[in-house]
Amino acid sequence: MKSLRTTRGINFDAFVEECEVGRGYVSELERGFVVPSVTVLAKVAAVLEVTMADLVAGESPREELFKETVGLREEQIRNLLETVRQLKASSHS
Repeated sequence: MKSLRTTRGINFDAFVEECEVGRGYVSELERGFVVPSVTVLAKVAAVLEVTMADLVAGESPREELFKETVGLREEQIRNLLETVRQLKASSHS
């Protein structure tokens, strides 16, 4: 969770505020000392813009793809999104 947070460029205090849980709890959560409720897990996933499954599964292809796109220019992201949409459309055919 911490690596996702830092990859997204979200500082600890902003993360705590967006997740709407206590600082100590987030600290323990990031260090693996507590198991979050489904409600907290959903909030964390929303803030990090990943699925709850991605958080539970740890390293996943989705997470790897996200890390690879960090730092891309907006135009590159738009092109990548268009490619993904085309892939999805062709898989439904």
